Amino acid sequence: MKIARLPFLLLGLTILLAGYVPAYGQIKDQKLFELIPATQRASFIARLNLYIEYSLEDQPTKLETLYSEGELCGLCRGKRDCIDNCKPPMTLQVPEGFTSVMVALKPVKVKPYTLTNDWAYYIDAERKERVSWKGHGPRVVKDKVRLFAVHQNGDWFFSLLSIGGLIKL
Repeated sequence: MKIARLPFLLLGLTILLAGYVPAYGQIKDQKLFELIPATQRASFIARLNLYIEYSLEDQPTKLETLYSEGELCGLCRGKRDCIDNCKPPMTLQVPEGFTSVMVALKPVKVKPYTLTNDWAYYIDAERKERVSWKGHGPRVVKDKVRLFAVHQNGDWFFSLLSIGGLIKL
């Protein structure tokens, strides 16, 4: 009887491992990034993969290493004058019993950003979150988000995710 269960256990484990997609596997369509200069493309994709990984694993300290200087200043971090002249960012009061966990962040479009010189590109992405509230079972909620990218000091840096009107002021 125990011998008969072993193949089913191995089959189940094989299916589980085959279905496992780590965070860095989120970016499948490399054609999205053709407009990024070829010399910077690999770095852009690698840093964006890290952004996705840190977002999904809820690692805000590591995620901050990928934020641009302007974004860090807006969060009252980074340069001394940013900290001294800090105007705290908006805060959101979360209702008691509400939980939200990001389960997917998939880039779907990358385009040049020309409205300001602060950012070089914007990235539209589809986000999925597992949301529950006051004992109601978790639901997967999908929405569209946008983040911005800039090449600074020889590397790529990003913004926080923006929602709603998908604009960055």
